[in-house]
Amino acid sequence: MANPSGRDYFREFAKTGKLPEVSPEDKNQMSATEYWNVIYKNMTPHEKGTFNHNKRLEKIAKYRIKKFNYFDRKIFNFSK
Repeated sequence: MANPSGRDYFREFAKTGKLPEVSPEDKNQMSATEYWNVIYKNMTPHEKGTFNHNKRLEKIAKYRIKKFNYFDRKIFNFSK
């Protein structure tokens, strides 16, 4: 997301060494959470279901990788 004012706050910070004041246009822009709430609210039930299903699969995959790595370290690694 680009800021509406077009200012580059990082360059201003790098040049002056102190945090620049935020312009009024940038204070009034929507946050990422607000954007996501609008997008999710406008999804069809099928899209929501598909999205939630994919998120559940990602969570299960992360859990299995974490569990496998734990067993790999504790049981199968005989050097320690």
